[in-house]
Amino acid sequence: GQVILIPHLIVFIFAVRRWLNREIKKSNGALFLDVLGAIACLIALNMTVVLINDSANQPVMSYGAAYLIYAAVTLGLFVLLTLTIYYLSGRFIGRMIQRKRIREMGKNLGRPV
Repeated sequence: GQVILIPHLIVFIFAVRRWLNREIKKSNGALFLDVLGAIACLIALNMTVVLINDSANQPVMSYGAAYLIYAAVTLGLFVLLTLTIYYLSGRFIGRMIQRKRIREMGKNLGRPV
């Protein structure tokens, strides 16, 4: 389970760094993605905790093995879904950090979109 978590955390960190460097603009689409990002943060946190505590010595099946089975059965769509969840949560966290910086410094620090 811990090995499966690595690419997801890489996508999360990539999204946070990308959205830290963007200028924040207000729009309805951004608000919708922020709401999805807040929900995705909760899902990503739960998935991260489950995969960190994953063990191969479970009575039925480890979460990592179940993840690989779902990935194979859905022809990779499950992997795309989970990576999208981590990207949206990283986007949300990056935007919230950028908003905090705007409040503290009074100016938008990112590059224009």
